[in-house]
Amino acid sequence: MTIPQCPKCLGEESPHSVENIKYDIFKCHECHTVFEFDQAKVIGRPPIGVTKKQSLTLQEETWEWIEESVKNGHAGNRSEFLRDIIEFARTGR
Repeated sequence: MTIPQCPKCLGEESPHSVENIKYDIFKCHECHTVFEFDQAKVIGRPPIGVTKKQSLTLQEETWEWIEESVKNGHAGNRSEFLRDIIEFARTGR
């Protein structure tokens, strides 16, 4: 099911704070607005590929380097950071 954006919070709410309370009626638990789905914009990022779960074993210092790189703004999260490294290795960009 697509999670709509609260028309009052305009996307500033957590996606987990919007609840489907009836067929096409939703409630934002942050501002307490109740709204119909057709009044809302769809939120969430567009799909960027196929998700496959994979375990990855690395040395602790490598995981620390990844976390530090993300914390310093080189990527939004670990997944994005690893995707960027793989894409660079694959394409050189």
